[in-house]
Amino acid sequence: MNKKIRYAIILSFVLVFLAAQIFAVLDEDNDGVPDDMDNCPGTSPFDSVDSNGCSADSGEPTDGGVEEKCSDGTTLNECSATKPLYCDNGNLIDKASQCGCPSGQVAEGDICTTPTPSCLDGTLYDGCSTSKPLYCDNGNLIDKASQCGCPNGKVAEGESCAEEVVEEQIVEPISGLISVGTTKAPPMEIKEETAVNYGSVPLTYAVPYDIYSDNEQIYTIENRNNILPSNQDTLTMSISYDKPSPDRILYPHGYYYTNKVQGYSAEGVPHNWKQFSFPLEANYGPYIRDKKAELSLEINVDDINLGINWFVTYSCSLVNNEWKCGCHNQDLCRLWILHSFNYGVSDELTALEETTVGPGTLEDTFEIGDKVYLTSAGSGSTDTNNLVTG
Repeated sequence: MNKKIRYAIILSFVLVFLAAQIFAVLDEDNDGVPDDMDNCPGTSPFDSVDSNGCSADSGEPTDGGVEEKCSDGTTLNECSATKPLYCDNGNLIDKASQCGCPSGQVAEGDICTTPTPSCLDGTLYDGCSTSKPLYCDNGNLIDKASQCGCPNGKVAEGESCAEEVVEEQIVEPISGLISVGTTKAPPMEIKEETAVNYGSVPLTYAVPYDIYSDNEQIYTIENRNNILPSNQDTLTMSISYDKPSPDRILYPHGYYYTNKVQGYSAEGVPHNWKQFSFPLEANYGPYIRDKKAELSLEINVDDINLGINWFVTYSCSLVNNEWKCGCHNQDLCRLWILHSFNYGVSDELTALEETTVGPGTLEDTFEIGDKVYLTSAGSGSTDTNNLVTG
């Protein structure tokens, strides 16, 4: 080989080496972007760069080129410090179900929301709870029956609720219940088993015992026979009921017959019946049921006649789930119960004897059928509200 050829080969190697050195200087960070075009010199040789030589993410390359960290530095498949963000394949996404929510917010699926203020049972502030009478007052459940009402069966007492007391109503007699001279007593019905000292009872009145309970006396009457000194002006008679039962109701008012006008009917007709009443305790209601009752009835002797006198009461018994009131017999009810008592002076009359003389001899009697009266309820009913009709 001559010298010219040898020098040519050596020169070629030198030129190649110099060219390599020149190109190495032009891409100092070896990212493939010439230094004069590299806007981000010094990037990692492991970063993928754009045409400007810049990379948004850093980290070791993975299979398929997926980055291992997100833009806030959160490692792949982990929760960010900024809840509820999660690093998913290099993207930050909401994932509240796994990463939770900031204080004051709650998760709804994978997002966080600010809840509407409410009380422990979920009632919104300034709203009524479904549990009456509760009201949500700035996070506290308080009673507020005036605004939220009460459950069925209860009534408001101030802002609270109390058990509703349903009073069974029986209306008392009104003017016009007693009329004068318009009804004559029918022929007497003589009962063989009439109670001692009662005599017979006309069909216009009920008998003074319970025909549905072995003729049990409803009332106990003491001092029925009143033989008084001529200078005594007051007759005192005790009327009591001492066998209380939930199946019997006593009307608290009665009347005794006098020899003087005591009032007038709705039509302006005078009558001689004077009202008396059993004392009622506060918890009795408008009638007496399942409780004892006692009355000391004082009568001015100038208001009654010598001999037999009369007074009436009213009661109802529950028979086969039906109220039976003021019965003369099983077919005739809704009548005032007739009682008799005796008034005499000194020894002129020593005892009340059996007699067929009844209140038919009186100048006036009760007319109930076409007035306000207490009546039995419908068949199968024990509702005392139905005891009133007109």
